[in-house]
Order: sequence, then C-alpha cells, then structure tokens
Amino acid sequence: MANKIVAEIEKGINEKDLVDLALRLVRKPSPQTDKLEYDPQIKAFISKIVVDELKARNIENIDLDAMGNLVCRVGNPNGGKKVFFLAYAMTHPASSMVDPFKGEIIEVNGKKAIRGRGISEQKGSLTAMIAALDFVNHHREQLDGELVFAVSLAGETGRHDAIDSIRKFTGLKADFGVVGIGTDNGICQGNKGRVDVEIIVYGKSCHSSTPEKGINAIEGACEIIKKLKEIELEGNHPKLGKPTLVSTSIKSFPDATHTIQNECHIIYDRRLLPGDDPEAAVEQIRQAIGDISPYKVEVHRGSVTLPSEVPGDSVVVVGLKEAIREVYGKSAKIFYSNSAIDAGYLNKHNIPAVMFGPGNMEFWHTDNEILLIEDLLKGAYIYTYLSIKYLKK
Repeated sequence: MANKIVAEIEKGINEKDLVDLALRLVRKPSPQTDKLEYDPQIKAFISKIVVDELKARNIENIDLDAMGNLVCRVGNPNGGKKVFFLAYAMTHPASSMVDPFKGEIIEVNGKKAIRGRGISEQKGSLTAMIAALDFVNHHREQLDGELVFAVSLAGETGRHDAIDSIRKFTGLKADFGVVGIGTDNGICQGNKGRVDVEIIVYGKSCHSSTPEKGINAIEGACEIIKKLKEIELEGNHPKLGKPTLVSTSIKSFPDATHTIQNECHIIYDRRLLPGDDPEAAVEQIRQAIGDISPYKVEVHRGSVTLPSEVPGDSVVVVGLKEAIREVYGKSAKIFYSNSAIDAGYLNKHNIPAVMFGPGNMEFWHTDNEILLIEDLLKGAYIYTYLSIKYLKK
C-alpha cells in the first residue's frame, strides 16, 4: 500500500514544474522590512503571486484573512480528519547576497541546485507544500478529511501575530500541523522559544563639559549589563541545554554631540525552554536589576515566540517518520533547534506540530542561499505522502 502511494506521488509531481514554481517564487521578492507583516510587497506576494499559482492549479476555496494571510482548504470538510500545513511568505533581506532574486540553477558538487534568497529557509518549503496541495486536490474524492494550507505574512518577525490571525479567522483545529521551514528534510521535534526584553535606563542630560551636573544613562546601562552577566538562568533540557540571555541592541538618547545621555535602551534576547513562562523570565530580569539609583529603570516584555516540543510518539512525528522512510528508504533525522517560529503556538492551541521542510539551515541568511533540486523534490514527496496517507478513506 505504502509503496503504491509513493509511486502515485512520483508520477503526479513533475520535477520540472516543481523547479519552475520555485524559481518563480524566488524571483518575486518578499524580504523583511521595517513594516514587517504589513509590508505591501509581502501582502502582494501572497494575494497575487501565491493566489495565482493556486488558481492556475484549479485549487479553490482560497481566502485572505483581515491581516492578509492566505488560507486554503482542500478535501472533505465533513470528514473526520484534518491536517494543517503552514508556509511563510517573508524572507531575510537581500543583505550582501549578489543577485538574490535572480532565481537561477547552479551546480553544487555535481548536483543541480536552486539559488536565491529564501529558497533554503521559506520558499523551498512553500514550493513543496503547494505541490502537495495540488496533488491532494487531484485526489480529494478519496479523502476522509481535509488539508488546511496557510501562507503566513511572517517568516522573520519573531512573533505569533500572523498565525494568531489565521487561527482566529479559521477557528483552526487540526489533528496535527507541519511548519514549513528548511530543516534539511529532518524532523525538528522541539525548539527553544524566545522573549525580547527591552530595558530603558533614565538619567539626566547636561553638557559633557560639566558631567557632574547630569546622570549618565550609559553608565547606568553598563551597571545593568554587568548585573545580567551574573544572572542564574534555571533549567536544563536534555536536547536543548540551558536557556540563554544575550544583549542584541543598545541605543542612547538624545542623539546629540557633547551631551550626557539621559536615556538608554537595551534589548535582550532571552531564550526559553519548553515549559518556560515568558512572564516569569522577564520578572527574573527585573528582580536581578533591582534598584540602581540614581538611575530609573523600566523593564518591558517585547515579542514572544513560544518554545515547542512534541513526544516521539506524537501523530505528526510518527507520520513524518513513515513518510521519510518510504520516500528516502532510510530513517528520519530527528533533532532539536535553538531557533523559534510558530510550532510552539500551534502546540499551545492543541495542534501537535513540528518544523519540517527542504532546505539546509546552514544556508539561511547567507550570501549563497541554495537548495538542491533533489531535496526539494523529496520534500514535496514527503509532504504529499504525509497528508495523503493520513487523510485517505
């Protein structure tokens, strides 16, 4: 039975069509900007490019939520089973990558690969998920349930705003979910979360020729940085290790010469282990800073991405293991990641989810982002096998 499914998938997904789709998606830029999910270019990438690709495959039941995220349903909505696939539109900025949106085929160690911004991180998985959706749509009469496919405006923002909008728009419920991101076609069973912590230090401005008349917020920030270097973070996960706390930004004000600064903003990245409470993590930082008079200090919780972990016998892990075994003829690679995206949010809302997709993490955000065509094809096969096998009558 299983080998028959693989044979049908290999026959139904054309490699050239898949590669051409991937090239078209890469050639339509959708990079992160300061507008984040509200960037018109990213909204248009979904509402025009992705929607047109789906319609060209005679896929119907396509909606956009109020935020601009795409939701598409294929199969039997009255069936007893439901699978959720989540893909992303936003990529890392072009940065210093040469010809990031050219979309080209290159050779890597004798193998053909696609080169372009986002291909190893978001757009390879997006391509493969569209191919799986197309296949499922052609076999929808055989299904006892439906595949719900969403394309999020996010991908680089480090917050759950987009998936929260999708869930509320759809009343989303599913037996399991797959977050489409490049994992080298391995199963990311769990990951750390993250909470951004903004610390604002207030002092008193004066001319730098008379520093004794002011209170230098920069010096107050230095005291805080020293204190937080000594903080003891609790927890130790067998796969993820310890939580971490690291400063990622510091700015002082006013932006003027020869002036003792009266305000300093520091951003900290606090990584969370499965089970950690973001609010408790922020409160620990607040208590560690304490009173550093004469400075006044505010500590604010910023964006949160929840940690994630599903058990090894979870339906999504078991299903992906089988799909990988049947497609590759070998056991799945299981791993954990320090990176965070939307799997934790889905798990919180009772949809067991993992990250999985074609594309090697070592190429993310680099100047030479690539994806082997054979890995793209295998990823499409695995997504398709997973959904068809589970949803079939």
